[in-house]
Amino acid sequence: MVKRDWRNILVAKNAGTRIASRTAGELDRQIGARVRERRLEVGLSQTQLAEALGITFQQIQKYEKGVNRVAAVTLYQISRVLNTPLMSLIPRSGTAAPSQNSSDDPANSEILVLSARLNPEGRAVLMDVARALARQQSLLKKR
Repeated sequence: MVKRDWRNILVAKNAGTRIASRTAGELDRQIGARVRERRLEVGLSQTQLAEALGITFQQIQKYEKGVNRVAAVTLYQISRVLNTPLMSLIPRSGTAAPSQNSSDDPANSEILVLSARLNPEGRAVLMDVARALARQQSLLKKR
């Protein structure tokens, strides 16, 4: 009888191939780097973030280094404590590291911080303005 270790991999029933790993990988490192970057932006220590989440600072270290995977619920809670949109902690592409995209632009971080302070109506206005500017720039590039 073959013993399957379901804690390490999930096996696709039909293909018999590995479809997901329970061990941390590159995407986990990228998410961890974004968590660390945002935590530092808001001025929290690992201990302070850990206390707000009810976990140890060592666990935060593991998340930030990409040693441990962050559960979806935990990532959501982290985004709430760091006052940032959940999606800002997840890379747009599974291959792009945070340093390779526009998240390094300080203006983008400032926009996120400021938009988080707005009420829903204010955010809607901000989105309308941003979309209008993006359309205008897109039209100018085509000329």
